Amino acid sequence: MKVGDKLTVVYVPRLGFVKAGASMQETMENIKRAKRLKKEIKEKKERKRLEKKHPGCKITKIGAGWFIENKDAPLDHL
Repeated sequence: MKVGDKLTVVYVPRLGFVKAGASMQETMENIKRAKRLKKEIKEKKERKRLEKKHPGCKITKIGAGWFIENKDAPLDHL
């Protein structure tokens, strides 16, 4: 893309502006990619927050929740 070229975008609520493709198929792929990237960024931020809150613990994403395992006290009693 050069300076002065026009860019066609689509506004999607909660995602913002997403680049439109040459066809509807490409536009839908761009929207799906934007949703996936937004979700990944949100998960990375949440993981970083949990790592700061629980240093030295093993943090695993399970479904929609997070499992925080203390390395000093494993779950052998279960």
